[in-house]
Amino acid sequence: MSWATPLPPPPREWFPSLEVVRIDSGNLRGATAHLQYLPPSNRVRTFEYRSNPIFSSGEAKDLIKTLGDHFNPLYLQTLRMRDISFEPTNRALEDIDLTPLLAFRRLEKIILAFFGGTKGTPKTLSSIPTAWPKLRHLNLRPTNESPSTPDIDHTHLLELAANLPHLRTLRLTFDATEMSVVPATHSLSCTLLWMARLSAIRRV
Repeated sequence: MSWATPLPPPPREWFPSLEVVRIDSGNLRGATAHLQYLPPSNRVRTFEYRSNPIFSSGEAKDLIKTLGDHFNPLYLQTLRMRDISFEPTNRALEDIDLTPLLAFRRLEKIILAFFGGTKGTPKTLSSIPTAWPKLRHLNLRPTNESPSTPDIDHTHLLELAANLPHLRTLRLTFDATEMSVVPATHSLSCTLLWMARLSAIRRV
């Protein structure tokens, strides 16, 4: 059977007590296909996927769409999706659509850290506070160095943080070339400036 073949809808009573789904596998397409067995009424609060080797951007998009189609927005709070990348090859940041996840308003932790990563755009960041008002941890950093210049800069990060009162951790790839204009009185600005300087030191 092809992984793209839709599975018959599962009985509503399947996995009534399941709250945590953790998958450690190098077969992302297989994992994505099996998630179709979750009934719409599932109560999964935590989903974690870890892969070795790296997976493609197409596979990442398929998994995110499957999460949007088969997980229950009333319950999901934690989403982790990462690979263990030791590849030295650079790959440009990907424009991976996060729209399927915007309905999950209870999300508190989102980690999408994989080779190539997801390209944060100003439009995407502006939609986050409304979509995920309870967000505490956000990590969209790729697991590799990217040769492309990010579409977002420190001003987008400051605006995002200002509109997420519960935010504690923020990891995004951003353009730091204009960091010198950030007011030093802003505590988050100081943190971002320190991060930019540290990143520059590491590249020397």
